[in-house]
Amino acid sequence: MIFISHSSKDKAAALDIQQRLLGYGYDASQLFLDSDAETGIPAGSKWEQVLYARLKDGRALIVLCTANWEKSKWCFAELIFAKAMGKEIFPVLLEECSIDQVAAEHQAVFVYKEGEAAYARLWEALDSRHLGPRDDFGWPPKDGDHCPFPGLPAFDERLAGVCFGREAETQTILEDLRKMRANGEPRLLMIVGGSGSGKSSLLKAGVLPRLKHKTQANDKGEVVRLTARWDDTRGIAIGRTRRQSLPMNQSKASNRCGFKMFKLGYSHSSGGSSKTERRKIIS
Repeated sequence: MIFISHSSKDKAAALDIQQRLLGYGYDASQLFLDSDAETGIPAGSKWEQVLYARLKDGRALIVLCTANWEKSKWCFAELIFAKAMGKEIFPVLLEECSIDQVAAEHQAVFVYKEGEAAYARLWEALDSRHLGPRDDFGWPPKDGDHCPFPGLPAFDERLAGVCFGREAETQTILEDLRKMRANGEPRLLMIVGGSGSGKSSLLKAGVLPRLKHKTQANDKGEVVRLTARWDDTRGIAIGRTRRQSLPMNQSKASNRCGFKMFKLGYSHSSGGSSKTERRKIIS
């Protein structure tokens, strides 16, 4: 989800960029604009709680920079929260204004100078960061079996379009990886969890497809996957690609060995006929 941050006094401009995003191919469910009748804040809701929940669920923040935005304490709070959560931030300058607090670390697009060319640059930036309208993987796949239930094997990239229930964990890992890359440390992220908790599906159908999407063309990156099993009797992780076992203590491993550990719990879901419940079954 892309969160559109704007001053209430710039509602017309916010609606305009929402329509431009829809025209570029985004679905309404992929965007959040607080005043939108379909996907915005429902009547009677506690709007502050909804805003922070949408910011937490979102993957990026588009900031509509104007003099009105600068004066809004809530807009500034949205920016600070998004930065703290490791979200992608895209400043869009609709008029000439000071952007030190917004774009000091992020390249802005200048609509008031470049016009339509600025929006083209914004679409390109969103696509390059795996936030384009097609980054939500569709179904069915172009080839192969169309059955959405793989059985005992884990979900993989082919089934990414029907792998639901781990969106929050996928986004957390992607944000952790982004922060690790920006900060240079820690150098390794490990996904650990009990047998059958969904580690492989989370990695293969959640994280890897989003990492691989366009990274080879833009960053010339390479995705390397290491697997390991935990030996409770000896307290070590045995890596399949290493000849030597790595001694570890689960509680202190990340501090001593310079890596971050993402602990995955079991997902408890129930069946049903609604869209949300069907998604839970697939997870």
